[in-house]
Amino acid sequence: MSGTGENETGLRKILDSTRLAGIVFLLLHFYYYCYGCFRQWGSTAEMVYRFLSNISHTGLFSTPCQIKVNGLTAFSDFIAR
Repeated sequence: MSGTGENETGLRKILDSTRLAGIVFLLLHFYYYCYGCFRQWGSTAEMVYRFLSNISHTGLFSTPCQIKVNGLTAFSDFIAR
């Protein structure tokens, strides 16, 4: 990688942001599909509910596996290392 002129620090930052996106996807998945539990526990926020409602119209949460696949795909590089 050093011979190609690529900036290793920049590549690491890109990988870190991709991992973070994967973790966020998985957290959103758990919050969306376990919303009833969070509501019973009193751990809901109106802003997050509106945000997830808007995202659900995009088809991201169309099936339970869809968001898991997206999150794990983004997070897979971290798991492989």
